[in-house]
Amino acid sequence: MANLAEFGIAAQKYLPDILMTNFTKTVCTKLGASTDLEDKIRFAKTYNVDWSTARKCQTTKTLEACAAKFPTLDDFFARKILPKYTRPETTASNAIVSPADCHARTTTSTKTFTIKAANYTLATLLDLPASRTPAAATIYIFRLAPDQYHRIHSPVASEVVSIKSTGGAYKSVNPIMLNHSPVLQTNYRKIIALKNGMYLVAIGATCVGSINLSIKPNAKLHHGQDIGAFGFGGSCLALVVPQSITKIHTQLSENEKLLTVGKHIADFAHEASVRTTRTSNYSQSQTQSQSKRHTRKYYATSV
Repeated sequence: MANLAEFGIAAQKYLPDILMTNFTKTVCTKLGASTDLEDKIRFAKTYNVDWSTARKCQTTKTLEACAAKFPTLDDFFARKILPKYTRPETTASNAIVSPADCHARTTTSTKTFTIKAANYTLATLLDLPASRTPAAATIYIFRLAPDQYHRIHSPVASEVVSIKSTGGAYKSVNPIMLNHSPVLQTNYRKIIALKNGMYLVAIGATCVGSINLSIKPNAKLHHGQDIGAFGFGGSCLALVVPQSITKIHTQLSENEKLLTVGKHIADFAHEASVRTTRTSNYSQSQTQSQSKRHTRKYYATSV
């Protein structure tokens, strides 16, 4: 079964985007909206989900009783967990912490960068003119597998300048695809521009058409703050850091490493050291004209 799933993911490289989009909009919509208790239990057992950390399940003693507390499969998937499991290791003003339970990796960029054999440009990833992208940056990639906790937490202390939706494909972010095709810059995504010059990009995937953020422009963020959740399936986050990294606390490379939410990753130089050709983010008018809400919720077991 695992080999079959891997074949299906690899095949997406050669399939038209519209095919995966239609799959996401039809099959996945129905599964994510399921109220069937057996669907929730099957998912939890298939992926060995640790349901005992869910806030709603502190008085329950069985998986069945816990799953019953969530109206739909999507609700169970995006469950909130106890604060002690999301508390950041540090709240220092220049610290970066993991925004999720995830498989993390890092790369560096000028105007272009690679993830294994996949070629990217910052301009495409951020949906910006090349003249407005950072001249150099450290990029952190956080991939969330279906079995992991799927809420998003702020990796830094800053303020939201704008939020922009772009892209439209829904291909897998599994390393089988991620290492060979630039899916992060073609998939549907929400780009959060921060006042400190960073960008946090929430990226959908096969059966993950909903990225539900609880923040708006001008919102002040603190480390570990819950800022939203992904819909059912696997998904990904990218953090673009134009500042110089001054100290590494968790060693990352181009190969994935398992991290928990709140893990201290690195410290960065203050704003004066931002390596950018222009420090402005999206204008407020751009945000308003492109902030259409995506409310589709989808499901996938092999993203």
